[in-house]
Amino acid sequence: MRNCFLLLFWMAWCTVSFAQSAPLDSWRLHPSFNRVCAAAQLDGKIYAASANGIFIVQPPGNETEKITIPLLGSTAILTLAADAARTQLLVGYATGQLDILQGKNIFRFNRIRTTPEITGSKAIHHIGIKNNHAYVATDFGVVVFDLAQREIRETWRNLGPAGELQSVYQIAFKGDSIFLATDNGIQGGNLNDNLSDFSRWRRFDQGGFRTTFTSLVSFNGTLYTAIAYDGVYLYEEGTWTRQSFLIGESAYRLFASGASLYIVAGNRLFRFNTAHEMEEITSELFTNPLCVLESSAGLAVGDAQNGLALGNGTTWQKILPNGPTFDVAFRLYEYRNRLFAVSGGYTDLFTPAGIEQPVNWFQLGGWSTNEGWLSRDVTDVAYAGNKVCVGSFSQGLQVISDTENLIFNSGNSPLTGSRVSALATWGGAVWIANYNSLQPLHKLNPDNTFQSYSFPVMAARYPLDMVIDKLGQIWMRLNPATGGGILVFNENTNNHVYLTEITGSGGLPSRNVFSLAVDRNGFVWAGTDAGVAYFSNPAGVFSGNVNAVKPVYEGRFLLRDEKITAITIDGGNRKWFGTERGIWLFDATVTEQLRYFNTTSAPLPSDEIQDLLATSFGEVLIATARGLASYQTDATEPEETPTIRIFPNPVPATFTGWVRISGLTAESTVRITDLSGRLIWQGRSNGGLAAWNVRDHGGQRPPTGIYLVFAISADGKETLAGKLALIN
Repeated sequence: MRNCFLLLFWMAWCTVSFAQSAPLDSWRLHPSFNRVCAAAQLDGKIYAASANGIFIVQPPGNETEKITIPLLGSTAILTLAADAARTQLLVGYATGQLDILQGKNIFRFNRIRTTPEITGSKAIHHIGIKNNHAYVATDFGVVVFDLAQREIRETWRNLGPAGELQSVYQIAFKGDSIFLATDNGIQGGNLNDNLSDFSRWRRFDQGGFRTTFTSLVSFNGTLYTAIAYDGVYLYEEGTWTRQSFLIGESAYRLFASGASLYIVAGNRLFRFNTAHEMEEITSELFTNPLCVLESSAGLAVGDAQNGLALGNGTTWQKILPNGPTFDVAFRLYEYRNRLFAVSGGYTDLFTPAGIEQPVNWFQLGGWSTNEGWLSRDVTDVAYAGNKVCVGSFSQGLQVISDTENLIFNSGNSPLTGSRVSALATWGGAVWIANYNSLQPLHKLNPDNTFQSYSFPVMAARYPLDMVIDKLGQIWMRLNPATGGGILVFNENTNNHVYLTEITGSGGLPSRNVFSLAVDRNGFVWAGTDAGVAYFSNPAGVFSGNVNAVKPVYEGRFLLRDEKITAITIDGGNRKWFGTERGIWLFDATVTEQLRYFNTTSAPLPSDEIQDLLATSFGEVLIATARGLASYQTDATEPEETPTIRIFPNPVPATFTGWVRISGLTAESTVRITDLSGRLIWQGRSNGGLAAWNVRDHGGQRPPTGIYLVFAISADGKETLAGKLALIN
């Protein structure tokens, strides 16, 4: 009995100790559910979609369940449709993918997405269901999908007035006719006719109707649509008549649900019933309603910021599964196992973007935000001692500690235009990159005094990012659009050097530099639009004749045809390169490619990588152009004071993954033996972690028993030992 108790305690301790980490070689998706763009009711449940996932609300308790990629297999959800007759949900994506969810099963249809004959956008904007068919509105026309047979019956393409390409945004039915809201008016046709022929359609595209329509619904036996800044129109006896209510709003969205027509006019929500009575529905949860659904649990309103509001008109419940408040992250940062993501602060023209999003942080499996931190145009976060600093491209720099909360801007500090593009810390001080400034680099000392620096290099006025090497030198990445290159500054000697592609003055693959990183050997890596290079002697860049090392892999410069948008270095000193076509992982010496991830081989929201962060606990956080993901690697930060931790331990018979042996010094040799000393397996740690696949050298799973685990430091001076129980 005592042994059973100890075994249970051991298992519980291991579970808690490793709660921060996901299983090795596994993915986690981090979708935001703040922006609910579509909703549907099926079998008493409410399905609500954000761009990168779906959550299911189960009345009456309103418990939620999340469905994300890889189950969904794609991102950028645009629409949902409930097929009640077959109890299945249709999901349409911006990629052209069409999914059907039925119970716990997901059926994926990629024919629209992959058909080579259809070029350009294949986005699915809306799905209208009538009898046994789903009519799928896309950017190239309409796809008729047989719901019973789950196959495409027809494709109506090139439906414009002269047979040209025409986007379809919404579909509605009236009797045996189908009507389309398009980018060139509204058109209707008889479902018994040959509607693949563009000449068989009746068009409403004259005068004010020669515009783009995105809303078209059938309500109370007729059709309704709307024109921005004009009003809502009703279709009767072949003509469209403008209604007398809600005229002149900047935008309209129409939803027919239950016994009501719901109209979003601007950012306000109205209900119009069959008796032609109009009422406004209000809630503090409404910032910009995107979809409306009458459900068995009340009115469900999908909002652009607050997730799903569920209520009866007077009492509302906010339903928002945990996740970041935004999908697209600009920059990532780690401090003491807490991962930060910011949404970014400038446009393609490098002016403030007006983005209002709080700093998000992830820890122990959940996302949170901090009240009181800057939230407009945030570009970076950094910790210096007991202070946290937040940089903004329009509001300057915020410094927060237990005793202060200060904001430095162009009115009370040397910050030109309050435009902070990046932060870095060294020795208790905060270094600040100030965009479009004669003094583009500032140092904020612990006593909150500033030192400012200027450089006789025009391109240096436009820093976008920076890193600090192991000598304390500042490396600023300069905007490629205004000269590019790298400016290196040594505060101790007051020297600077400008590095470009010119031989002897940097020798970079290109002066268009998009990423910087410092590896565990102190080498400074630069990612350009023509591959990567590194400086193995950062102190020597001031020598007057310096050239970056351009690694050669398989007979050519490393990734020379790629734009390297992000670089991170993991605990094993391995290099992760983010590009516009996915992620490459190379070993510490960049002589061996270990992995390549893209949307085909991994559940990435997008191939376009914005930033990468290899965390201390071995998970690589990935910011893509469409959302956040993370991948649990087999490399962690090495320990200065090593211990040996084994998880799972014991290893149950059902376990098929990797056993983590962590807490080690860098490049430790790990040996597993049986009690008699016979070697079962030997490997080397990546940073502070070694991973064992529960196989001996012959590829067989060892028998049930107790095994000894030894970790020997790289210099052979220190050995750690532990025990592992294996159950078969």
